[in-house]
Amino acid sequence: WMLVTCTPAGYPLKWFRELVTTSPFWREFVIPFDHRSCPWYSAERIAEVINEARFMPSTFAQRIEGAWEGVTIGRFFAGFEPEQHVKGRDRGLASPSLRWRLGLDHGQGANREVGILSAIRAVNGACKAVHVAREFKSGAGLMGAREIAAGIKAALCDVCEAADLELDALLGRLEIYGDSNAAGLGKAGRYNDEIMVELRAVGIHNPIRSPIKVQGAREDCEALINSLAIRGGLTVDPTCILTLDGLNHYVQGKEAHKDAIDALRYGLYDLLTSRPTGPKLFRA
Repeated sequence: WMLVTCTPAGYPLKWFRELVTTSPFWREFVIPFDHRSCPWYSAERIAEVINEARFMPSTFAQRIEGAWEGVTIGRFFAGFEPEQHVKGRDRGLASPSLRWRLGLDHGQGANREVGILSAIRAVNGACKAVHVAREFKSGAGLMGAREIAAGIKAALCDVCEAADLELDALLGRLEIYGDSNAAGLGKAGRYNDEIMVELRAVGIHNPIRSPIKVQGAREDCEALINSLAIRGGLTVDPTCILTLDGLNHYVQGKEAHKDAIDALRYGLYDLLTSRPTGPKLFRA
């Protein structure tokens, strides 16, 4: 027998949650912090602890309600608060003033091929707000160029249907940025060309550009995304699980949760920075 009692705050526990909720050998009891579960506290003390917990909204649901989901201690994107920034905003995505970006990160392994589709509100060329609208991932298997193109098309069509937006209208304002390094797949320098061929086959003729990769670009863009979140300019659709995992758990310098963050920043860096180095265009 094993008894685990915990408040699972501060660490990614997806693996443990799946173990507990999918195995027939575990039973889960969720105990909220209230007078019934803590009768030795006065009502005033209960209210005091709950009010103190509200000052840390990222862990409030775990500490008070016994929720599973939270954020990692030491995560880089401390400005991102799930309670404030996770929002479904499909109804507002039909606006013709929005710009669209799709960032692709090519990796080998489960969920390592990632695409992040973002809607951007810009004023005088400056990025004011970013909404991560959709994402796709490779799942358990390895994605080839044809499957990636199909994933891109499905994500675009899904958001268009939900937002009552014509696909051609979105494509006319969409720029795609794909990682130029797919060495782990044996495709370094040419994988984006293969994807573009398959995109044209499904009616998408947008080129794939190479993201800015000058020295310090990764750290700069991650800091700029965090600053955008602090200012309230970053929101994420609740269906974008990999993106949320990255924002809640990514620690700079570690590989865990990095793929979605890379895909996100590839599509945003030139909008967030004043660096003069511009992206190069891949031509199939």
